[in-house]
Amino acid sequence: MFQTKYKVSRAIEKKIKKLEKDFGMIFESPYVNFLKKFNVVECNEDFAFLLKENLIAGESDVSIDMFLGSSKDEQEDLYSVNYDYQDKIPEDVMAIALVNESDWLCFIPVERFIIGIMR
Repeated sequence: MFQTKYKVSRAIEKKIKKLEKDFGMIFESPYVNFLKKFNVVECNEDFAFLLKENLIAGESDVSIDMFLGSSKDEQEDLYSVNYDYQDKIPEDVMAIALVNESDWLCFIPVERFIIGIMR
């Protein structure tokens, strides 16, 4: 289903711990497992799903363009994107994927794994 764009770093455990520490989050194990298996995933055009609620004004579906990972390209790098957007998105929210070419799919740590869309 997914194909990683870059080889997953041998230091992925340290990178995950740094993300959690620097952004004050604890990732759920399904997302940690995803990061350990995939590093920057570009999704094809068919990877879209309908929304139960219209979370993005005027759009009825979400097309995932790319899951972020560890990359020298700051637009693909999980740490860089969240560092750049830390004053633009709520605290305790982390962008994990680019959707609809300009929005962020975000991880919101609560009692269960929740994902929301942020502009």
